[in-house]
Amino acid sequence: MTAALVVTLGGRQVEKVLIDKDVFVIGRSQRSDLRLDDKNVSREHAVITRRNERVYIQDRGSRNNTLVNGTAITKQVAIKEEDRIGLGPYELVFLVAGSARDRQDDDSRTRFMSGSAPDSKPRPPERKLGRSALRYGLEAVEGPLKGHTWRDWSGELTIGRNQDSTVTVPDDAASGAHARITQEEGVFSVEDLQSSNGTFVDGVRVQKSRIRNNAKIRVGVSTFVFTVSDPEKHKFRLALTAAAVLFIITLSAVVVLLLPDDNLAPVIQQGDRLLRSGNFRGAKEQYERALRMKPGDEMAKKQLALAVDLIKRDETLAKARDAAEKEQYDTALEICAQLLRQSPQYKAAKELEAVIGLVRDAQSAIDARNWEDAIRLLTKARESYPSSSLLSSRLERAKSEISARKSLARAKEFMAAGQADKAQEELLGIPQSSIYYVEARGMTQGIKRADATSGNIEAARLAYRQGNVTDAMAAVADGLKLSPGNAELAAIKRHIDGITPLADETARGRDLRQSDDISAIRAMTNTCAKLIKLEPDSGNRFRKDASILAGELETRLGELESDAIAKAKAALSDGNKKEAHRLYTIALAANPANRKAAEAAEQIASEISADCRKYYQQGLVHEELGQNDQAIAAYEKTLDLAIENDSYYQRAKDKLGRMKK
Repeated sequence: MTAALVVTLGGRQVEKVLIDKDVFVIGRSQRSDLRLDDKNVSREHAVITRRNERVYIQDRGSRNNTLVNGTAITKQVAIKEEDRIGLGPYELVFLVAGSARDRQDDDSRTRFMSGSAPDSKPRPPERKLGRSALRYGLEAVEGPLKGHTWRDWSGELTIGRNQDSTVTVPDDAASGAHARITQEEGVFSVEDLQSSNGTFVDGVRVQKSRIRNNAKIRVGVSTFVFTVSDPEKHKFRLALTAAAVLFIITLSAVVVLLLPDDNLAPVIQQGDRLLRSGNFRGAKEQYERALRMKPGDEMAKKQLALAVDLIKRDETLAKARDAAEKEQYDTALEICAQLLRQSPQYKAAKELEAVIGLVRDAQSAIDARNWEDAIRLLTKARESYPSSSLLSSRLERAKSEISARKSLARAKEFMAAGQADKAQEELLGIPQSSIYYVEARGMTQGIKRADATSGNIEAARLAYRQGNVTDAMAAVADGLKLSPGNAELAAIKRHIDGITPLADETARGRDLRQSDDISAIRAMTNTCAKLIKLEPDSGNRFRKDASILAGELETRLGELESDAIAKAKAALSDGNKKEAHRLYTIALAANPANRKAAEAAEQIASEISADCRKYYQQGLVHEELGQNDQAIAAYEKTLDLAIENDSYYQRAKDKLGRMKK
């Protein structure tokens, strides 16, 4: 994933940087990957890490917090396209390569997502040397034009955002015509052209100022270094230096010739050998010995001064190492920078700078719990400083954290498999110093709570199985006091709460064993069936009682069914079809599966319907002949024979209603 940050200040874009590292530090320190020079930004304010194609940001304990979309963050959070990050007065917009915003940036804005400047590359001005044959140049060392150089231009050099500027700066913080550099009789000056954000020379804002060799000129977010030299003067200095060297060599030869036979030269040569081997104190002693042998010897004095300087340099570096060992990295880096300004090729100072960078990156990896990267970085740093206690302790910690993380993962696997004993063994191996200890301790306490509540669980189950709801619920309550979140106790309570109303209802259903209320009996058998279905334990008291009651009620329904069928047959023998049909209907209510009763009821209903049709048609005939009394008698006979709600019943009822009016 290629990502970048657009930096804005006061609503104006001042910079856009590529996130080109897995660990990317933002802060006020010169060592930061993105430096924001403001007192409200901490030295190491925040760190961005890339992992598994995702990008995260974490505050590094800053004074003024790190905001993501207006909310202060307290832990590492993932960031996504267009998220806005607040650090002091700055706002950073997070972009991903190929995003809509990245594509819509116009050509006047800085483009770092592709790693290149705008399409219109800076054009080097026409070279035209003046009579003084001066050589001068301007190199961009910071900003979007970093790496570009302009040399030996003619006339004035203009800097700004306008395309017709000699140096076109693709930066909104720069004005269209921002500044210009002019030359008059070998003297160079820079002049601000009433820009919005000012022109700075060596950190000082100027309107017009003379500039000398190596002057730093800042325009917007860009910094340029101006250089100027006179080849003729350079040649003169080289000649002068050569003459001085020749003189020193000649003088040394004369001194050697004038030395007495006290072997001064071997002493100085021994000092030189010690100096080259890095034994500066031994070399110092040899040069001091030579001066005691021949006070005022120039060579010995010169070499002694060099040895003393090297000793001081090493002592200064030792201070930087001590500061680094105490995690005072800024102090150590300042010392290294001072040493490298004095001795640019000082290898030990460069190594210490690199090691501090590795240690900081490792700390960022540790903060992100990326132990593998931390071990890799710390191992590389210890190659240069094998005796460092700080590196050794951090390396051991990272290795210990990897072991703790693995133990925690195995413990979770054992817990998922129901093997709490094995899980506890893994958890007890995680030390208190581990970042995973808090989680491990929580799991251990959970296991202990589970053990402590196991007795309550068993007591609740036993009491409930015996039908003692009061004791069962008391055991559940005691267990939940010890382990409020215990899922098993909560499940037992829910189950008892679901069964208890059904058990109470079935207890009242015993009164129905001699009842004639078929609908009430049938409803109670359904309640028994529901309880039996919900309670899987066949030995449970409530299920047993429900099973027994269901059997007794089914027996009672059978009795009511047989009695109704016998009475129906007797009524049919007496010619009372309507009563017989009612009794068969009762039998069917007691046993809907009785096919014979259903067929008998259907046959009787058919016969009744035929009889009703006969009397109803007689009524129609009498009514047509005007014989109302005979018609009413026929309709009343129909009502007497018909089953209530039968079609003939309703028709006859309607006829009688109209005729009797």
